Amino acid sequence: MKIKQNRNIVFFEITTKTVVHSVVFIFFFLMLIIPTTYQAERGAILALLIMAAVIAALQGRGWQVHRDIVILCLLTVTGSLFFMLRGEIASGPGAFRVGTVYVLWPLLFLFFMGVTRDLYLISGLFKVIVLGTSVAAIMGMGIVAGALGHGIPGLSTFLKSQGPGVGVYEGYIEYRLYNMTTLIYALPFLITSLFVPLPYSTFQGKWRPATWAALLLTIVAMMISGRRIFWLIGILSPVVVFFLFLLTGLPLRRLFRSSLIVAVLGVTVLIGGIIALKINIGAIASDFASGFNFSSHTEVSAGARRSQFFDLMQGWMSNPVIGAGHGTAAPNIIRNPEQPWAYELSYVALLYHTGILGILVYGSALGWTVLKAIKIVRIEPNKAGIILPLLAGLLCFLISNVTNPYLAKFDYLWTIFILVTVLNAYLVQPAKQTSSSSTGIPDPNF
Repeated sequence: MKIKQNRNIVFFEITTKTVVHSVVFIFFFLMLIIPTTYQAERGAILALLIMAAVIAALQGRGWQVHRDIVILCLLTVTGSLFFMLRGEIASGPGAFRVGTVYVLWPLLFLFFMGVTRDLYLISGLFKVIVLGTSVAAIMGMGIVAGALGHGIPGLSTFLKSQGPGVGVYEGYIEYRLYNMTTLIYALPFLITSLFVPLPYSTFQGKWRPATWAALLLTIVAMMISGRRIFWLIGILSPVVVFFLFLLTGLPLRRLFRSSLIVAVLGVTVLIGGIIALKINIGAIASDFASGFNFSSHTEVSAGARRSQFFDLMQGWMSNPVIGAGHGTAAPNIIRNPEQPWAYELSYVALLYHTGILGILVYGSALGWTVLKAIKIVRIEPNKAGIILPLLAGLLCFLISNVTNPYLAKFDYLWTIFILVTVLNAYLVQPAKQTSSSSTGIPDPNF
């Protein structure tokens, strides 16, 4: 009878774990394909996740976060509270409104990572990224197809909440959806996942062709996106991966072979676009270059960023050490009347808001994350399949954040904290996070 009860307990624990993981995957999938929208519905799922995490912690799983991560998180949160208070004293309209991004959400992610130390869950999230990326790319292609007269019935109605926009110009096409940020992160993530040595890769078996298909869809979406930052990430992704391989000591032979395959995919997509959509490479190159011509009077976005830069830097020089405070607006330029403290040049705005001290505080946390990830892979290369794709995606996402304040929203902060969660899992329980094959990678057929 005792054995039967134990079996029932084990079955209950496995079932509960499966249900919780399923809710996590659904929530994460929705973040990837419909970010910043359906807040009430996704908020209800988030509330369920919080309750499940609390129950898991109370039922014996416990809460464990590595000391260094706790220190860095508390350092950044404390710094954020200081800069918020400074902004409030300076009558900044968003001093406390930015608290969700700088205080509440980081603490929530810290709580989650203390409970989530199971790399099988992370392995599942990798699969969700592949699925979410594929759906996000198809949604982008669907909206472009609709503009060209080949729309998918019902898709345009669904996409009305996703900030849709399409432009068909001479020689190139552009579209806009909120989930394009998913594709920007996914491009280097997928490339790195496919480039790491096969024994270390998370994507094996049936998931490997699915990952190649997701990469192909992402390349297609990049070509028709019309987003200069997406094109830039497409150029920089192989470079970032190459340097990560060098820094971690991984063999370069597979890197060159996989790079050739990706190059063939890219050329194939390019030729297909030229034939089917009448894409003009010269027009794309010209549009790409115009985005960096800050002295142009015809390029509105580049001119706006140029004005922002000088105005923010002028404001920073008035308070170079501690800045003007979170939630304050620059002296002369307001980009968004509803959020006058928000600017496209996110890092320059951060310098204005928090000064040199703030850059050191936030930079130390990011710097520790990057260096610790590289160090772990150098010591244990078998962990490259989990860590390097997340690191490459994060680095490229940080580059895209230079001119687009993506990290000012909850739906994009996961790009940082998913890597920190993995590092925490390895640091607090390294012996339990390896599979029977001694690769350090969870079962690829999860």
